[in-house]
Amino acid sequence: MKTLLAFLLAAPVAIAADTAAWEDQLREMGHLLYLTSGANVINGLNLSRDQAAQLRDLARELEGSGASVPEAEGAFREDVGRVRDTYRDLYQALSNGEEVSDALRARVVSARAMESAAIAETLSWDPDAQRGTCARCHQEPGSPLLSPRTPVPALAKQEQGLAHITGGVGTRGLLPLARLSKKVDRILTDAQKAVLSEFPCCLVPPKGMSDPVRVGQADVSDQALEALEKARAASAEEWPSLERRLLAGAERIEFLKRPDLSEADKAALRERVGAVYEKARTMSAIDFELSKADLARELKGPGPQQAPDDKKAFMAAFFLLSPGSGDSYDRLIARMDRPAEAPKGGASPSAPADGGT
Repeated sequence: MKTLLAFLLAAPVAIAADTAAWEDQLREMGHLLYLTSGANVINGLNLSRDQAAQLRDLARELEGSGASVPEAEGAFREDVGRVRDTYRDLYQALSNGEEVSDALRARVVSARAMESAAIAETLSWDPDAQRGTCARCHQEPGSPLLSPRTPVPALAKQEQGLAHITGGVGTRGLLPLARLSKKVDRILTDAQKAVLSEFPCCLVPPKGMSDPVRVGQADVSDQALEALEKARAASAEEWPSLERRLLAGAERIEFLKRPDLSEADKAALRERVGAVYEKARTMSAIDFELSKADLARELKGPGPQQAPDDKKAFMAAFFLLSPGSGDSYDRLIARMDRPAEAPKGGASPSAPADGGT
């Protein structure tokens, strides 16, 4: 947590003379988030080879129909450039089917902290900006609109969602994506659709994920279980200090996911998380063992809101066909086609599997 706080408080802000437009920098960071989340989906859905090939063709068709990969012209702000480089390295590891190393995982956490700090620094509502653009909520660093800031109105939340999707595929990619979503829906099994209906953006999948409730995201984290154990083990004298540290940590983690976290949001988060810890501390040892997984889920908070039924196919296609994702499918198919190693003793290798990794 100390590392995260240091990055949040001291992220470099050097700006080059030929800096790319702020909206272009934001679009590229957003695209890498969606592309990496898509790689987690592609790796975790246990796709058959035929499914992977069909989805790859649709991803390439989407790009050919006008969906674009953001390519900012000019230098990136120093901190945002480091975020971009880290996310690119992460995508390469995931699309190659590699385990994310501890070193890369640490870089990603730090990069996410820098990204959230940069976004929070430039959040301010501009009702005069063009609808559907980043400029409605994200101002150029140093803009007079940042002093004083104007909070993003609640009524703009739906517009924000559309702007993020547009940023991911480009304005010309929206209609082709809607058209291709029907084909994606026919390719997937009901079980795969059910998993995708609850999928949130996720940069790094958990270690040792063998039976995830959601693709790319464990239902119960080891960190949450460890925090609950520490809370129960603390004496009455130790607990106030530990509670402050745990609640501060929960707030920092939430900030990484929600750079627009308000003071009211922080207060509600502390109240909710604090109540979970108090519940854990008052349970008997047996009740805690039986309930600790549920308590860990409570610490995590409500899951992502599911899209309406008529939007689920569109959102599935958004993650599975993200511009540039054709490479992920190519690499997955190459791994599927790779002959299995012959078992010791000289037996012949088995036939290539017709499923995902």
